[in-house]
Amino acid sequence: MNSAVANTQNRVLDAAERLFAEQGFEGASIRAIVDAANVNLAAVHYHFKSKEALLEAVLLRRISVINEARLKSLDAAEAAAAPNAPSVEAVVRAFIIPTVECAQRDETGATFVQLMSRMFTEPKFSMTDFLGRKSGDAMSRFTAALTRALPQMPAEVVMWRAFFAIGAMHHLLCSPGKIDLLSKGLRNTTSDADMTSYLIEFSVAGICATTTNTRTAEKAKSKMVQSRKHK
Repeated sequence: MNSAVANTQNRVLDAAERLFAEQGFEGASIRAIVDAANVNLAAVHYHFKSKEALLEAVLLRRISVINEARLKSLDAAEAAAAPNAPSVEAVVRAFIIPTVECAQRDETGATFVQLMSRMFTEPKFSMTDFLGRKSGDAMSRFTAALTRALPQMPAEVVMWRAFFAIGAMHHLLCSPGKIDLLSKGLRNTTSDADMTSYLIEFSVAGICATTTNTRTAEKAKSKMVQSRKHK
């Protein structure tokens, strides 16, 4: 790809990211994106084919970088722990830190967080389907790592707790100011590093907590008995 083409594509992606974040998928028109990027309409159709394909390209531009960093960190954690499974904390850190670093890097990071938050509520675009297609393999690596780190816990419980931890991460990134509902001004006195640390501590503790659900406790006991029989 030559520099002129790359420059055109990046201008379109930057403009589309901002307008999709501000106005949503339905609200942001291709014409508005073209005008903001200062390119012609034919260039957008040539490079991205459709509005939905353009949105997916906008999302994938950053998500692919985040997933690459996540998997690199997970690879390092697994290598360091071999032949054992990495700790839950190591897995959680490998997942959360690249995400937070991307979101907090600069204004474009904040725009991307705004876009992600908005796309989950878009009636004409399935963010869940998109992430399943584009991040499913990465998510499977992480859930498998957590399951190996917690062999005594039913996989069902691990999955739900990982889901809750991801929700906490998204809540922090998309709505950090909401802490003021609990304590006025706390957001302004807490560093990004401390917030990330609190999030990791919370997630690890929640994922590792002893389950008090009788059904899941019985599942865990049965799993351990079966494992011993096969040894």
